[in-house]
Amino acid sequence: MVESDLNAAVETVRQHAMQEGRHGILVTQHGYTRYTVAVSPDVPFGQTHERRELGQRET
Repeated sequence: MVESDLNAAVETVRQHAMQEGRHGILVTQHGYTRYTVAVSPDVPFGQTHERRELGQRET
């Protein structure tokens, strides 16, 4: 379920990024099942970068 939701979010954000034509997509993992997906000026247009910002263990 997480994977399909994440893929849907990436596709939605990709459409926005393509319309703007200036920035790429940043997928950040905050926990085992928590992610954010955003258009980011830190990512070159046409690219998708992933990073992890894992805090405390989720329960």
